[in-house]
Amino acid sequence: MQLGPVRSNGFIPTTFTDYFDPTATNGSSGVVYSGTVAIAAFPYNTSYKDNMRQLTLTVQWTSDSIQRRRTNVTYMAKDGIQNYVY
Repeated sequence: MQLGPVRSNGFIPTTFTDYFDPTATNGSSGVVYSGTVAIAAFPYNTSYKDNMRQLTLTVQWTSDSIQRRRTNVTYMAKDGIQNYVY
């Protein structure tokens, strides 16, 4: 699997910024969330490793003057999970 398709035409952006406040009125933007997305080779030596990629998502924001950061790691398959389950 080539990394090209998931990185082409901004399909999966490498950085992003978004705003959220569930009580915001029109014109208010809320807390600023900024994040990064990294796509890397599948880290485990398996027969299907060439068809998999590791995706790491990191999000940062400030709340009550405290800088916060969370990271999530997941995996994606070239043809989706159905080809590995069925």
